[in-house]
Amino acid sequence: MTTIQQLKLESLQEVVVPLNEKEPFFNTTYTEDNGIQINESGFYLVSYYLGASPTDSCTVTVTVKDDNTVVPSSNVNCSI
Repeated sequence: MTTIQQLKLESLQEVVVPLNEKEPFFNTTYTEDNGIQINESGFYLVSYYLGASPTDSCTVTVTVKDDNTVVPSSNVNCSI
């Protein structure tokens, strides 16, 4: 079951989306700072979903970070 979270986003401000629901994991650990620690080398799929319903037209950017550095292929922009 998915829980809906409402976050207030401000223009040009970075917001970390909390990982409130911890899915089953193998060789990984969820960290206190909304991260997933990889404990063993290999290939991992990190699946996520973000739905947005802004009150005004805007562009939302979603990224995944590795040690606070944006993973280039994870940077997604969407005009809403």
